Amino acid sequence: MKLQLVLGNSGSGKTEYMYQKIVEEAANHPKKNYLVIVPEQFTMQTQRKLVDLSLNGAIMNIDVLSFKRLAYRVFDELGIRDMNILEETGKNLVLRKIAQEKEDKLTVLRPNMSRMGYISEVKSLLSELVQYNISAEQLRNYAKSEKPSPVLAAKLNDVVTMYEGFEAFMKERYITAEELLHVLRNVADQSEILKDSVLVFDEFTGFTPIQNQLLYRLFTIVEKVWVSLTIDEEEDFYHSKGMQELFDMSKKTIQSLYRMAEELQVEKLEPIVLHHPEEKRYKNAKALAFMEKNLFRLKSSKMEGLTDKEEKQIQIAAFKSPKDELINVARQINQLVQEEEYRYRDIAVVTGALDVYANYVDTVFGKYQIPYFIDKTKQIVFHPFIEWIRSVLEIVRTDFSYEAVFRFVRCGFCDLEEKKLDELENYLLATGLRGLSAWRKRWLRLPKGMEAEKLEELNQAREYLVDLLLPAVEAFKGKETTVQKQILAIYELGCKMNMEELLWKKEQQCMDENQQVKAKEYGQIYRIVMELFEKYVNLLGEEHLTIQEFEEILDAGLDAAEVATIPPELDCVTIGDIERTRLSQIKVLFFVGVNDGVIPKSANQGGIISQYERELLKEMDIELAPGAREQAFIQKFYLYLKPQV
Repeated sequence: MKLQLVLGNSGSGKTEYMYQKIVEEAANHPKKNYLVIVPEQFTMQTQRKLVDLSLNGAIMNIDVLSFKRLAYRVFDELGIRDMNILEETGKNLVLRKIAQEKEDKLTVLRPNMSRMGYISEVKSLLSELVQYNISAEQLRNYAKSEKPSPVLAAKLNDVVTMYEGFEAFMKERYITAEELLHVLRNVADQSEILKDSVLVFDEFTGFTPIQNQLLYRLFTIVEKVWVSLTIDEEEDFYHSKGMQELFDMSKKTIQSLYRMAEELQVEKLEPIVLHHPEEKRYKNAKALAFMEKNLFRLKSSKMEGLTDKEEKQIQIAAFKSPKDELINVARQINQLVQEEEYRYRDIAVVTGALDVYANYVDTVFGKYQIPYFIDKTKQIVFHPFIEWIRSVLEIVRTDFSYEAVFRFVRCGFCDLEEKKLDELENYLLATGLRGLSAWRKRWLRLPKGMEAEKLEELNQAREYLVDLLLPAVEAFKGKETTVQKQILAIYELGCKMNMEELLWKKEQQCMDENQQVKAKEYGQIYRIVMELFEKYVNLLGEEHLTIQEFEEILDAGLDAAEVATIPPELDCVTIGDIERTRLSQIKVLFFVGVNDGVIPKSANQGGIISQYERELLKEMDIELAPGAREQAFIQKFYLYLKPQV
């Protein structure tokens, strides 16, 4: 059992060095398993790198996996197939149900539970507790002690209530994605894939406690573990002065790995320290090489002796608004492509406020005819199809109110002409007719100036809408109704309106208009909603819910559901977030919105547990994920890592 660290500055060639070694070893030992573990978003590009480095373009005994994929690989090997994974949307549904059941026991959290997105915050906190191996019992004991304030104690008691309710629901039914690694740790010694294999961990800035627990177990099973970490070659690798240090995360990870190795008597090989990133990634970018050496360092030097071309490698500009910034970026991109023979795929735009800039991208980049891809998932809560579902529920809840009915018919899926809808709306406004009872009776009132023939047409529209919606209304109002019957009623209404076909037509229309992102949304939305409905039935099928409870649980599920987008074409500009987006082979990087409070983000967001409360918990050995203050320092590290030129 051996531990090999590969250390070096950003751009020093750690990944290339390590992969080259692994490819050579794998070729010489064809019967040994080499498992390269990277974050999920890196798996594909890592496979490409390894294939490029291999002599024959094949990596027969090298597998590229994420932690999650490693777990599934071992489970398949061992025949473990009876696990039901409750993913993010399902968690939201369950937590909303628990919040309804435990409402009387909640104090601090109760007023916020109906707020959009709050259930997702509760879910994130519980996931964090699992990842950091903190039990409900630990939180309860701390809440009972004299240390926390009354407010914090009450908040922790609420969290414990939700935590225990969630665990009780999950027991012997489901496991969460976070618990996969617990299961893997327990069965790892039975795996022939892992036995005497070589593990390679790359592109990680650190490991969570639950990942560390798995690593601790793997050290006793595998032959050798490689880990690459970014740290300045001149730093003291083994001691940190605090979170304010640029390489604090890397130092903590080194300390943790060495501590595990010492406890398990694993041989610690001398770290391989790579030098001179200016000869690797920055060999054609002298200014960036200088920045790498000096960015966020206590000691810095002055850059001298640059040519005019080298001086232009780093440019700073200020503009009045995000839109003006993007206009300038678009003009420069066109110049780079047209005059300097760059490809769109050579260029990326990153920001710390992606949601703000995404609002202007379509307008600005569309005007300059620049193909682009925004690297983000998009929530579906405001999609027209979701609006259609919500309008049906509002019709049930408000007994065919004027507002609800026209919310339904204006979604764009109703088989009534726009002119007919306008006439119907004017009639209801003129007569004041409201409620299901009024809709079920033939309309006889004839407003001044309206012809009897027109009234007949309106009655036809009335009959069409009542026949369409009445089954759904009745499904929700029965005392013995269940979630399964309610879901089925909405599904059957969608079938009656040919909703799947209508959404497909919308997708085709968007494609014809070159609205690729919208087309992807329409192409995925029906499947996403049907899968969500299936989760409702599986998790809550026999439950009896009021229309209000049903709406709350629906919103909880929709809040977690997202539409994933992929680049519409290979040659396009990538637009992404400084923390989430991973870039490779980029030649030009535009960094927009570098404003105070955005880069790094203001340290005032602590979630349900505030920064101050996290520090109090830490004093009691209850360590959670980095809070807002720590995140500000971590963002500096991401800023340092970001240039991939």
